[in-house]
Amino acid sequence: MLLDLRVSMAGTDWPHELGYVMERPAGFSEYLFSRFRTPMLVRTARGMEKCKAGTCLIYAPHHPQWYQGDGVGYRDDWCHVGGSDVASCLERASLPLNTLFTPRSTGFFPLLVEEIRTELQRQEPLWQETVAAAVARLVFLLGRGLSELDDREGGVDIVRRNRLRRVREQIHERLADRWTVAKMARLAKLGENRFAVLYRECFGVSPMEDLIQARLHHAEWLLTNRHTTVTEAAERSGFQSIHHFSRLFRRRIGCPPSEYHQSPRR
Repeated sequence: MLLDLRVSMAGTDWPHELGYVMERPAGFSEYLFSRFRTPMLVRTARGMEKCKAGTCLIYAPHHPQWYQGDGVGYRDDWCHVGGSDVASCLERASLPLNTLFTPRSTGFFPLLVEEIRTELQRQEPLWQETVAAAVARLVFLLGRGLSELDDREGGVDIVRRNRLRRVREQIHERLADRWTVAKMARLAKLGENRFAVLYRECFGVSPMEDLIQARLHHAEWLLTNRHTTVTEAAERSGFQSIHHFSRLFRRRIGCPPSEYHQSPRR
């Protein structure tokens, strides 16, 4: 389903001379997404604040806007965003409004805004859908960048989380391997107990349960092919015993793999 996300104006790396002030006492009718490329003075919900390059700000509609370079002519990337789904997307991404924030990285911001600006200018087929997709990606990447900072402050730090993600990718790409928690932990350069704790903290499931779920999903996909036998699906998904696979499949999926394989429902 296409999200209702629209952009009326957008720009990247816009230069403003020293002393130039952006001031809209009544704000704007749409959300203003900004990423500052220079140190700035900004009036936010907290009052007058200073910020460094790379800081982001999302002004809500009709909220007063005021900012200028902090001793320099400023440059910024920005877009005006409207549509009925903006508020829900911002809430889903846990992004603050009318407050400065600095995600872990923002290099994607000007790239996506430039893509949006080009689509607005050229208006080629499906340009509105492309703009909506780019805005959604912008919002959720900003939200991801902030959530990773929260992780570093609270639970799994960014470096370790990325290492766990790489290990998980290897596990899911090689489901037929004989995986053990010890083998997974060695890849992550962690002790078994510590690995299991961090894995659950990172992905919300234990390593072995995650492996079982991935193997079953893969087996389901294989069984949609009429030319794949139940035995082949079990072996290629990493199940060493066809009997164990059949019992587990029936318990988790709700029917025997042979019945699933023959079913025309999919």
